[in-house]
Amino acid sequence: MHRWRRWMAGFVAWVALGSLPLGWGCSGTGDDDDDDDSAAGDPCEQGTVDDGGVCVPEACGTGTWGHLEVDDSTVYVDQAAEEGGDGSQQAPLNTIAFGMDTAYRQGGALVAVAAGVYVENLMFTGDHDGVLVAGRCPDLVTLDGSGLEGEQAIMVTENLPMSADGRGVRGLTITGSTYLGLEAGAGDFEVTDCIITGNQRAGIFVSTNLADLTLRDVTVHGNLADAPTWSYGTGILVMGGTLAAERTVVHSNESLGIAIMGGGADATLTDVTVRGNTHEGVVVNDDSTLVMTDSLIEGNGDVGLNLHFNGSAPSGTATVHNTTIRTNLHNEDGLFGYGIQVQAGTLTLTDSLIEDNVNTGIAIFNAAVTAGVVDTPAEVVLENTTVRGTWTPQGQWLGFGVQLMEGPSLTARDSVIEGNETGGLAIIGATVPGAPRSEVSLDGVIVRDTYPDVEGCFGYGVAAIHSGQVDIVNSEFVGNAAASVLASGSYVDITVQGGSIRETRRGSCNAVAVGLVSQDWATVHATEVALEDNEGPGLVAFWSELTCADCSIRNNEFAGAGSLDGIVELTGGLISGTVENPTHGGGMGVFVDDDMTSSYTRLDGITIEEHALAGVWIQGEAAAQITDSQISGGAGMVLGSPATTPLTVHGNALFVSSPTGPWDGTDGLLLSGNQLSGSHQAAVVLNGGSGTFSGNEFIDNGLDLLVQNCQGDDPPEGIEEIPNVSLCPEYDEVVIPVTFAIQLEDPSAQD
Repeated sequence: MHRWRRWMAGFVAWVALGSLPLGWGCSGTGDDDDDDDSAAGDPCEQGTVDDGGVCVPEACGTGTWGHLEVDDSTVYVDQAAEEGGDGSQQAPLNTIAFGMDTAYRQGGALVAVAAGVYVENLMFTGDHDGVLVAGRCPDLVTLDGSGLEGEQAIMVTENLPMSADGRGVRGLTITGSTYLGLEAGAGDFEVTDCIITGNQRAGIFVSTNLADLTLRDVTVHGNLADAPTWSYGTGILVMGGTLAAERTVVHSNESLGIAIMGGGADATLTDVTVRGNTHEGVVVNDDSTLVMTDSLIEGNGDVGLNLHFNGSAPSGTATVHNTTIRTNLHNEDGLFGYGIQVQAGTLTLTDSLIEDNVNTGIAIFNAAVTAGVVDTPAEVVLENTTVRGTWTPQGQWLGFGVQLMEGPSLTARDSVIEGNETGGLAIIGATVPGAPRSEVSLDGVIVRDTYPDVEGCFGYGVAAIHSGQVDIVNSEFVGNAAASVLASGSYVDITVQGGSIRETRRGSCNAVAVGLVSQDWATVHATEVALEDNEGPGLVAFWSELTCADCSIRNNEFAGAGSLDGIVELTGGLISGTVENPTHGGGMGVFVDDDMTSSYTRLDGITIEEHALAGVWIQGEAAAQITDSQISGGAGMVLGSPATTPLTVHGNALFVSSPTGPWDGTDGLLLSGNQLSGSHQAAVVLNGGSGTFSGNEFIDNGLDLLVQNCQGDDPPEGIEEIPNVSLCPEYDEVVIPVTFAIQLEDPSAQD
């Protein structure tokens, strides 16, 4: 028998990372059913029928040929028949091979096969045009390919020019081959209602670009590896040609479930289940193409779906629709267990669910670009898809819903990332200038309820670390931990347009949480975003740049917005309802704490409503421009206890404790065109330092301007336009010390 062996070349050895038991059922559906549902007086269990005193599955029917649709041209085969039959129903042949030869001499026919174990190795050639081998049912008809060592149980070839049609097998269990269960080498072939199990190297192998294989209602399980090589023990291996599978189950194979790995290979899977395979569920490699619809990938080892990079050829393209990928398993070291891994190539995922996987729901890398094989980064598109419930084994630091590394791209639309551990979406880039940078686009995406990592600290909604470009439009971030949107690193740029960031919760490592964070010289630009009900500031810049235009910043803790040695610009919008934080206190609209001369704060056209401590609080080496804004003070904070005389302090519109001076165009303090009102103590307090005032309006304040803690500075410029001023009084008003700290560690720095 001619054998197609070239598929063996080029595979990388893979030491097995564990194994799963092969005890899945192998009935017509591939599942076990141990329930005893027999009715009283019925000799056979539910789902079976009495066939001459023997209970057989209903699908097998009764009589020698069961439900087979025979006609006058049918060739009959019965293992129990005597030698010398002619293939008629009255004198069947006793081997399938004889039946196939008889059928092709008739110009094609159905070969009806009775119950039995047929130890044969079959070859379909171009001469078998129109020959269909049909067993009574797979539970009763077994093709055992162990008769010839190293041969396929079924080999499909074709003559040239290729013209054979209508070839196939149906109703068989194909097992026992020491090489392959079925190899499709050339031409069209169809497998229907079969079980393919217990073969070595692969259950099904599509070996060349000349083959076109169709599977319907097939179960492929328990196929074995005869060597410690990654692909050995695969359920279905496609190295070329086309595969179309419908209503097929691929489970409990010793290595991979389905591998589409040949250059130009094309697989279409519809209503296919891939589960419990020892290593990966579905692998796409070597410029192959996968279309998967209405399917399930679950409980596989290492990875559910892998767009694999083999080190030399670009990976393939996968389109997945209305498919669930879940509960894939980590190895003995606690690693892998990903729902999806994209090392290279393109994945489009629509109307699908990725849930309850280990370490990462979708892991996206850029291996082919990093290796210099291609210039185009790996790309993933999510549309109307949910990624949820990713968890991490004890001691690991993953648990991301979606993770990008090395510069791939992600586009997500109308999707949900929820209930993951450590991070909903993590973009971790290189720190080297010029290295590939991930590009991420989120439109109409909900990222919510990320829960903290194994130490209870961080549960980011979106975190971009080191490098990355992230564009967020009309998306919602709700109920995440520590920070909902985090930009960290000088090569990180995030834009946020519309949507909301709210209800960010404290982790156990921090007394506060922040809705939107820019740190370590990252850049964040937000427009028309609602930042509300966070257990800390709505937004903060740490040594970085952050702008927010026409934003609604409401009902946060400590401060609505904050800057620690950052560059912050707030234009338009509203800040209101900030309350004290249980640990850090506060109660300010804007908090600025700067000790770097490069720090800068600009407020323009913003409305800041009444706050207990101050509308704006500035301390340290601050440069600030506040223009054309409406800033309200408040009733102040009451110090003391019922046993003492209470003291009311602050309630300022603006409090500045800084050695800053008048505005010189780039540095100092400028207040111009503002309305400052409703302050208990003083609308503006300069606790040391000076500033420039121009065209401001003061309404209903206890005092309009208080300049105290004077250090010989010149009076503020424009002081003459301020109606009610106290300049360098003998006794200074009480100043409440304010500090703020939060630990936002880089998750990629963890071991």
